[in-house]
Amino acid sequence: MAIARVLVQDPDVILADEPVSAVDPTLAQAIVALLRDLSAASRKTLLVNLHSVELALAHFPRIVGIRDGRMLFDLPPAAGFRRIGRRRLDHFERESLAFHRRVRRGYLEIHRAEPKRVRLVRADRPVAAVAAEVRAIVADFLRHA
Repeated sequence: MAIARVLVQDPDVILADEPVSAVDPTLAQAIVALLRDLSAASRKTLLVNLHSVELALAHFPRIVGIRDGRMLFDLPPAAGFRRIGRRRLDHFERESLAFHRRVRRGYLEIHRAEPKRVRLVRADRPVAAVAAEVRAIVADFLRHA
């Protein structure tokens, strides 16, 4: 729904703060691809905050690493992966995964209590199918906004 709200607001810059924090990796890929595609199609700047370094490396031309309010690196993905090193990336990924699990549990609790407030998308399908369902949810929201 947040993606739909952004589209309705039509900002010059899209700021996405952890847009995939409560979803599994397949849905995360689809959502990030959707944001990237919408940004490119509308020619808007997209700034995304992700805990998943691997996801950022896979989708974006520039990666900025920040920890405790300090910039650790600002590199293109190919250079960033070599320079940061596998051990450090694994550490970031473990921290991120624990955070995502906590957030996901929270969303599932909200869904159980108020099913209309949180839409669940099955992500155990091909990315294209998940992306199509997310696009349909966004389109439905926009029609009723």
